[in-house]
Amino acid sequence: MPASFRAIYDAVNVKAKGAVGDGVADDRAAIQAAIAAAATSSRSVFFPAGDYKVSQVASDGYCLWLPNFVNLFGVGAQSRIQNSHATASTIRARDAATSLSGYSRFWSIRDLHFNPAVGVSRNDSAAEIEYGSSGSQGVIENCSFGERQEMSGAAMTADETSRVGTCIVAGNSSTATQVLKIRNCRGFGYFRFLLAVKIVDVFVSECFADADRSNAQSILLDDGTEAAVFVNNDFVNSQGLTTESGSSDACLKILAGARFCAFTNCYFDTHKYGLQASGGESHNFDNCWFAPLKATSGTPIGALISGGSGFRFSSCRFVGGARGIEWSGGANNSAEGCLMACHTGNEGVLIGTGTRDWLLRSLWIDNDAFPGRVTAGSMAAGITVTGGGLAGRSRDCRFRTGGSTSWLADVVV
Repeated sequence: MPASFRAIYDAVNVKAKGAVGDGVADDRAAIQAAIAAAATSSRSVFFPAGDYKVSQVASDGYCLWLPNFVNLFGVGAQSRIQNSHATASTIRARDAATSLSGYSRFWSIRDLHFNPAVGVSRNDSAAEIEYGSSGSQGVIENCSFGERQEMSGAAMTADETSRVGTCIVAGNSSTATQVLKIRNCRGFGYFRFLLAVKIVDVFVSECFADADRSNAQSILLDDGTEAAVFVNNDFVNSQGLTTESGSSDACLKILAGARFCAFTNCYFDTHKYGLQASGGESHNFDNCWFAPLKATSGTPIGALISGGSGFRFSSCRFVGGARGIEWSGGANNSAEGCLMACHTGNEGVLIGTGTRDWLLRSLWIDNDAFPGRVTAGSMAAGITVTGGGLAGRSRDCRFRTGGSTSWLADVVV
């Protein structure tokens, strides 16, 4: 028997426990009974193709509770879990459903789709998957989040109120959480793809997410998030590119207290900020793209860092917007081997007041026409250092404008 058939044969089938899967009946109790049966016999839970509507458990803030050592799986976008509550989490992965104590260990959610039930308005902070107690080894793989129309390729609706709020919440402010792996997941039409707070070791790879709504944040790394690793991901806000005017959305937002995170081969494409950081320290970006493209107003910036320290950009591309990088405050930030291809604003890099111990090395700052832009930009300088940009250095940087390329003078401040 093939391994995939064996997994289904051995699993607890939610329909065998009474789930209907028609998008009308409330299947919460039947699904929870299947999870309970699996928990006592070390088996998985299988969702055949269907629309599984679930409701909130009393006032406890969740619909389904996923305890230790239980795995949920379906058949991809055809296995849909639909939350009928505005604020309750769809799945809560914890050792105890209503307690933050204890450990949540060795659970997984695979090949399932999450979207609101028909006519339901999900709150921006409402989670589809919530992982919030002390624990380790949670896995979310091959899952999708968003409207059914979007997943099927049909035209997307204009009604933002029926969309997903937050796809995944990892951690909480009350207790430390450990180790969550998110692989090959997709999100469409959400407010936030991932909120991480007070969690150590988050691994996100091969994900594609399009917020497609105003003032969204694909990733928010909050206080206490450490050692998050992102590899080969694509985060965009396609609505922000074409319809938002003067919005403040950011593909990646980092707050004070987040530390030691790494991004490799990631793409951040939105209207306003590819990266917006207000604090945080020791974050590395290697071969990443920041593209605040097609902005119609405001000051779109590839990476806006206010007060953060130890941000390192290596071999990154900053395409479009008013400038590639803006640092304001903070210390020990650097950019090396990067391309700044900006088309509005005054400079490729702005070193703002209070910034200390910065390094710019081997930058190519292109103010002329480049693929995707018809006309040249209007920058007057490749790098601008304000009076408060202290104890920094720029070396081996080039600035192209007016059809000619010149070396920028090496500067030590």
